Amino acid sequence: MLNFVYISIIITCIIVAVCIIYTAITNNKHKKVLEELTRYQIDVSANIDDNIPDLLESIIKDSFDDYRIMYLEPQDSGYINNDREVEIRKEFSNFVGVRISSATMNKLSLFYNYNAIPEVIATKVSIMVMNYVIDHNSALTQ
Repeated sequence: MLNFVYISIIITCIIVAVCIIYTAITNNKHKKVLEELTRYQIDVSANIDDNIPDLLESIIKDSFDDYRIMYLEPQDSGYINNDREVEIRKEFSNFVGVRISSATMNKLSLFYNYNAIPEVIATKVSIMVMNYVIDHNSALTQ
């Protein structure tokens, strides 16, 4: 009879331990799910405003001003040919790409398709470089 009581106590302790472990595991999973839902709620509630294209324009313009002062003006005193223009476009695209943070990319993806953002940046970079080359070469001929 005494063995039956000990066995009952041991089984009860094992069941209680299993319940405690199960509760701890489910609480941890519940906490992780709540954190993820909170993060998604923050992402979903982000404002989509009309300033996002202006943000991209501002980043590219500021980057080009820095790039022009550091690299173009000291090197390009003569006529800029097509090969040099392509080289400038590639260098400047890399210059801009390094400066755009992942937070900015996420904000841009609220307005643009995330996969299309590099193409949008490349188009804006091409236009900026083309305008610079036109202005630069025009100033030489005057």
